[in-house]
Formats: sequence, structure tokens, C-alpha cells
Amino acid sequence: MILQRLTDAFRKQDWFTVFIETLIVVLGVFLGLQVNNWNAARQERAQQELVETRLHEDFQLLDEALTGGLEFQEKIILSLEALRTAIRRGEALDSEDDAIKFALVYGRAYPSFPRKSATYDELLSSGKLSLIRDDALRTALAIYSERIDNSLYNIEQTRAPINTDFLFTAQYAELTPIRKGETGIQSVLSYDIPAMAQDDEFRRRLDSLIVVQTWIYTNLASQRDAIDAVEKAMEAAP
Repeated sequence: MILQRLTDAFRKQDWFTVFIETLIVVLGVFLGLQVNNWNAARQERAQQELVETRLHEDFQLLDEALTGGLEFQEKIILSLEALRTAIRRGEALDSEDDAIKFALVYGRAYPSFPRKSATYDELLSSGKLSLIRDDALRTALAIYSERIDNSLYNIEQTRAPINTDFLFTAQYAELTPIRKGETGIQSVLSYDIPAMAQDDEFRRRLDSLIVVQTWIYTNLASQRDAIDAVEKAMEAAP
């Protein structure tokens, strides 16, 4: 209709009508573009808010898992040190019994909980890091990702020796039997500290195991620093 009116106006040289009709067309196009831009901006803001919410949820869960992991790792180290102290003494005190039993069962355990943000990995793979509006937060996330990758690689290197060289922990202990169809962790029924004290290889491997578990703790602490930095950046983000 507008094109028809413009054509008629040109034929009649009705320049006022030509101006009005052209103005209507221009305004219509302009308003249409503005509405599209507004919708696009609104959708992007909604995506940004969703990403920020998901990152908060991810790192809250990661923080909780890592807190538990650090506490468990510290308990492993302390229990192994209690076992070493008892061996050096040649006998176990009643107050050390629980720690020694824990060491004999869990001494060669290693962390396996997830420590990466699925949301951040998704943004990386999709090339949508721009949805994270704050530069400081993007930097903290990049450092976190690199730190976690390095730490996970380091911890992965401990799996082989822990599963081969450190099978000795229950050598002088009697554990509850494993019955067919049952699952769960064995518990310690008894242990022989004097026998451990007389076995040089047992004591050497125990020293090495404490070093490895302490090294794992250091890697978990490094992860904690990176996650803390991200959480602080999220709190400070506008």
C-alpha cells in the first residue's frame, strides 16, 4: 500500500505526500530495528544472568566438596602419622586406636570427587565466554581452570603407586572379611604394631605414603585457593 501511494505521489509530483510516506517507511524500519535490538539485548541479559546463577551454584558445590575433601585428606595424614608414631614407640596407645584403624583402611585412599565447573567448561567449548560480563571474574576463572587441570593431572599420577606400591597398609592387620554380594569398606579387627616396627620395608613405605598423601593435600589446597579467588570475584562483580 505504501509503495503504491509513493508511486502515485511521484506521478502527481506530490512531494509532501512523498516526504510523509518516506518518513513513515524510515520510522517503521527504525522502530523495527530498535525492537529487534531490544529483544536481542534482553535475551543476552537473560543468558548472562542464567550463566552467573549457574556459576554460583557450581562453585558452591565445588567449595563444599573441596572442604570435605581437604578435611578427609587431613584426617588420612594425621592417622598415618599416628600409626608411624605408634610404630616408633613399639606399641599403640588406647587413644591412638581409632586413628590407626582408620590409617590401615583409608591410608592409601585418594580423592575422586569432581572439581570442575560444568558451566565454565560449556562456555569454553561453545565460545560464549563473553556472557561473563566482569573482566576480573573471567580472569579468575581462567586461572582456576588452569590450576585445576594441573592439580588433577598431578593427583592422577598418584593413582598408580597408591594402587601398587602402597598395598602394604593392611599387611599386619586383620580386616573384616568381604562376603559375596556385599559392598562397603572393610573395618580393622586387630593389628600388630610390633611386627610393623620390625619390618624396615613396611616403615619405609609408610614414610613414602605420608609424603604422597601430603602432596595430594597440597594439590587440593591449591584448588581451594583458585576456587576461593573465583568466589571472591563473583561477589565483587557488578
